[in-house]
Amino acid sequence: DIVYFAEGLNSTISVARTDDYISLRTNGKVDASNQDVSTQLLLGHLGALAHPPRRVLLIGFGSGMTASALAGYPELERLDIVEIEPAVVGAAPLLTQLNRDVLRDPRVHVTFDDARNFLFTTRDRYDLIISEPSNPWIAGVATLFTSEFYRAVQARLAPGGIFVQWVQAYSLYTADLRMLLATFLSEFHGATLWHGDAPDLILMAPSPPANVLLSRAQALFDRPGLHEDFKLLGMEEASGLFGYYL
Repeated sequence: DIVYFAEGLNSTISVARTDDYISLRTNGKVDASNQDVSTQLLLGHLGALAHPPRRVLLIGFGSGMTASALAGYPELERLDIVEIEPAVVGAAPLLTQLNRDVLRDPRVHVTFDDARNFLFTTRDRYDLIISEPSNPWIAGVATLFTSEFYRAVQARLAPGGIFVQWVQAYSLYTADLRMLLATFLSEFHGATLWHGDAPDLILMAPSPPANVLLSRAQALFDRPGLHEDFKLLGMEEASGLFGYYL
C-alpha cells in the first residue's frame, strides 16, 4: 500500500507499507526500509562509538533511522542533516517506527541543500561526518564518491574527527567497487571496512584501535536508548560490534 506520495523538487518520493514491511522510495527505488535496519543503525553507532559525537553532520536523511541512532548519545550537542529533497523529510512522520520522531529533537537541524554545496560553504567543523547517499549508479550521486568530495569532507572534520561512508555494493561491477574504495583511501588513511545488511558496506576513517572502540562500547552498552539499538543489531554484549567487521 502506498501511504505517501509527493512530487519533490528533484524526485518523486513515496512510502509503501504493509503489515510487516515499510519502505521509502525515490523514483521507485527503495532507499530505506525496515529490512535495512542493521545498516542504518550501524552507520550512526559505529562512528559515535569511535569518537564522542558532539557535533555531527549527516548527509542524507532517508528514513531518519541513522539520525535517531545518533540522538541516543549523551555527548551530542548538535546534529546537522543535509538533505537535497524536502519530500524525504516530509515523509518522516510516516516513518516514526524507524526514526522515533527524531526531527522533534531540538539538537537536530535540517538544511535542504546539495551536500557538496554545504561542505564548500559552511565554516563549521564536525567530530563526525556520515555520508549515506543513494547508490553511486543513481544519476547525480556519483559526485558524493569522488576525491573532490572527500577532500571537502576532510576540510570540515574537527581534529580527531571521523568520517563514515555507506557503500551499496550491489549492482556494481567488481572494478567499480575497487575504484570507489581506492578513491576513498586516496584521501583517508587508517580506514576499516564493515558490513551492514548484506551486501551493504561501511567505510570508517580514521579508525581507533579496537580496544578503544570496545571500551567505549562497553561503557555505553547498557545505556537506555542505545541498548535497544544494540539488541536490534544482534549484539548480546559490547564485543558483538565486531561481528560487523570485515
